[in-house]
Amino acid sequence: MDTYENEIYEFVAKKENYKSAVEISNILPKMRKRIVKDFWESVKIKLKEENNEWIVKLSDNVFDEYSYLQISKNEWKNAVNIRYEKLHSNFYHGIHTNNLNIKEIYEKEKIIEYLKKENLPVNFNHAFFYSYHQDNEDFTTLQTQIKALPKEKENFVNEVVNFLINFVTENEKHISEFSKMQK
Repeated sequence: MDTYENEIYEFVAKKENYKSAVEISNILPKMRKRIVKDFWESVKIKLKEENNEWIVKLSDNVFDEYSYLQISKNEWKNAVNIRYEKLHSNFYHGIHTNNLNIKEIYEKEKIIEYLKKENLPVNFNHAFFYSYHQDNEDFTTLQTQIKALPKEKENFVNEVVNFLINFVTENEKHISEFSKMQK
């Protein structure tokens, strides 16, 4: 053990502290889940307040493997949307389709041609036209969890909401184009 761990050990190993430490360690996973869930609920609410034309959906369980926060519009025909995925871990974002297999619905060559023409990453998969990992944001890290604490989260919520507003604005033309590319 290093010095810090030894100091914690000395504190926790006292009769008057041990019970509280065990109780805290038992409830900590539930607290973490609530912090993450409340954060994404706040992002959803703020996005709806910012633009009432958007359809904002949040996974029922933000700890599902492919949990998501999704923004769409009626004119996008619910076929294409902006999406954050893996909300509980190293989340990423991009332009997404609700169709289960992008290659069956869209012509791969047209997508690749368009992505190259627009200088967008050619990294589409079964559901994303393209996506990016969110740099330095990962809910498995203490740093991100602290930013999402109830009394700390307002700035982080605003940061994510502003990022998404800009991302939607910058990508609306691409979404329109992808909507036209269905077979």
